[in-house]
Amino acid sequence: MKPRIGDMDQELQVKFAAFSARMAEAGIPFALNCVLRTIEEQTAFYAQGRLPLHEVNVLRSAAGMYLLKTEKENYIVTKTKVSRHFPNQQGKSRAFDIMILRGDNKPHWDLKWDGNEDGISDYLEAAYIGQGVGLDAGGLWVSWHDYPHYELPTKA
Repeated sequence: MKPRIGDMDQELQVKFAAFSARMAEAGIPFALNCVLRTIEEQTAFYAQGRLPLHEVNVLRSAAGMYLLKTEKENYIVTKTKVSRHFPNQQGKSRAFDIMILRGDNKPHWDLKWDGNEDGISDYLEAAYIGQGVGLDAGGLWVSWHDYPHYELPTKA
């Protein structure tokens, strides 16, 4: 599913706009990678790194996702079967994932990349920016780092 800002919860849209502005100020180009996610997609992501590649690809195919080509691509990408990307009662997501872009506008997942050359990796800097605009930033989680992931804080 193509990620769209309009698929975000209204509060998330406001925080995303602030996040986007701060990322531009920091000189960190990025693109949305995921907003809404289906249960089938989450199931396939959860299987990744836990099941053999051919079983993961059966799930990815059923979810309409591209197939992984090598076992090297079959690594754990999520710790949960339940996602804040699932639509809420209004059909909107309470989370988004990004991909940081290099100078050629191609996405990368290199956690050490410092494209703006300020001495801090861009994915970590993005996490600080996300936290600064009031998002829970997966890159700053203690037990599991999910650098591309941002979500609205859970309300007490």
